[in-house]
Amino acid sequence: MRYFTILLLSFPFQFLFSQNPEIFNEIYVRTYLETAQTNFDSALEIADSLYQISETPLFQTKSLMLSASLYQQKYDFKNSVAYALKAEKIIEPTNEYIWKSRVHGFLATQYRLLKLNDESKKYLNKGFKDLENVDNPNVVSGTKGLFYQELVYHALDEKNYEQAISYLQQTEEYFNKLKTDGNYLNADIMQLFGATYSGLGENETAKKYYAKALETYGDTPDSYLKTLIYSGLARIGIEEKNLEEAEIYLKKADSLAENSNYLEVKKEVYQTYRDFYLAKNDIINLTEVNKNLEKINADIFDLKSSFINESFTTLSANKDKLMKSSKRKNTILLAAGILFVSGIIYFLRYRRNQRREILRFKEILTEIEEKRKKQLPAPEVIRVREATVSHAENSQDSDLMAKQTVEKILMKLKKFEDSEKFKNNKVSLSTLATYCETNTKYLSHVINNYKQKDFNNYINELRINYIIDKLQQDPKYRKYKISVIADDAGFSSQNKFSTVFKNITTISPSSFIQFLEKEKI
Repeated sequence: MRYFTILLLSFPFQFLFSQNPEIFNEIYVRTYLETAQTNFDSALEIADSLYQISETPLFQTKSLMLSASLYQQKYDFKNSVAYALKAEKIIEPTNEYIWKSRVHGFLATQYRLLKLNDESKKYLNKGFKDLENVDNPNVVSGTKGLFYQELVYHALDEKNYEQAISYLQQTEEYFNKLKTDGNYLNADIMQLFGATYSGLGENETAKKYYAKALETYGDTPDSYLKTLIYSGLARIGIEEKNLEEAEIYLKKADSLAENSNYLEVKKEVYQTYRDFYLAKNDIINLTEVNKNLEKINADIFDLKSSFINESFTTLSANKDKLMKSSKRKNTILLAAGILFVSGIIYFLRYRRNQRREILRFKEILTEIEEKRKKQLPAPEVIRVREATVSHAENSQDSDLMAKQTVEKILMKLKKFEDSEKFKNNKVSLSTLATYCETNTKYLSHVINNYKQKDFNNYINELRINYIIDKLQQDPKYRKYKISVIADDAGFSSQNKFSTVFKNITTISPSSFIQFLEKEKI
């Protein structure tokens, strides 16, 4: 592969390249779809070599966007956005509206992945506007299809599956206008249809789309797309309790993801493995895959944070520079003076109240710990409790189930709590009853009488206790976004998590984290 890079830089090939865009496009596609899947560093070398021999803004932009796309696979937002912004600067003064729209579409994707949705939609609007100046119907259809596909991802992130289907239908309509076989694009659409219908719980329809995606994919070289298809089929197998079939698809997905640099794809496969081992009650493998999933979530979070922190630092520096050169310097200085005085007043009040807040926080921690001791009694405490309950309560239990059955369920629940299976967002009374080898009536009775709460509160408090432990023991965990913490604990949304957390602890998750940081200081 290094020989190929040297060849790119040789004069005869450079001349041929500058006269033949088809050769460039062939190298571009092969590097992205094939080389990057097996040798990422070589793919970056090729992209850099293409840029070095590019003599026009168009080819420079194409080369930079190849590098940006490669870095996206590694979730290296710092480089993916930097290369795309450099490409935008080069292509902006030209009339190459096609590539202007593609650069803007790419940046829309990056900002969506960074959860900067307003910025993402701003670039999508720029991309749509660029296309108003493009006369080639084939190019317009393909690019608009990609833009609507980007809107599909926005809808899926919001779990708005009906809206996602509407966008997918528009995407498919545009792709169908293309005068090309478009195997990869069409397979991508079929995969998204499969994921959307799976989200709606319509597994039979989802399976048909996934099968169509594989058929459409054909002989196209393996890529992350095929990994997502196999993972989607595995998830359906898990939901339908067809674990043998799920394992077949999961192994196929794993073999492809193993050599991929695409962190999001690896995360998808690990999440599917987690659900698979949970369905099998395989605690050993479940523990291992949770460690891998936690690490990759941390890697993705660090990469996103690195980009956002650096971006805001740069913006702040630029803002300060502009302020210094502004004609309204005196006004700004006056405003700064007012802010400074206000800051001093605020600081004095803050120092006065800080001690009081920390004392209150310690009281809250003590209250939480006392609650947890009552919520999670050891087996010995349970036996004492059983021995000292009133005769009437004993009589009620004996009418419903044997004492041995109660003890068995309590031990199963202890095992369930220790294994952290409560973090699975699909856990229900019926699935837990299956795990405890009992029925929902018996399980509900034991939870109500021995855990002193109903099933939903029991699961929610286990999740909150888990998060409190993580936040107290792992300072790095406090840097995670609340949405990431909520997902890790198994909550369906950030709002749900925040509500439950405040109900249990009396303070919000963000305030809890702030107090922990103050206590550390």
